[in-house]
Amino acid sequence: MGKYRIMGKYFVERTIRVYLTCTGDWVDEKTVKVENIEEDMQGQDVLTFTCPECKQTHKSLRRG
Repeated sequence: MGKYRIMGKYFVERTIRVYLTCTGDWVDEKTVKVENIEEDMQGQDVLTFTCPECKQTHKSLRRG
């Protein structure tokens, strides 16, 4: 997580993670190539992305 300051106030940037089914790891979503984002039936964000490890397309809920 990074901190940044705007007009005298400090804010914390949250790290959003996605799950790689090929390795079983949670990674920062900034490390994947985003293809699409949509909502599931419960209103949670589902990210479709290209995995940096296996180069295949995965879908994962966004956590963070």
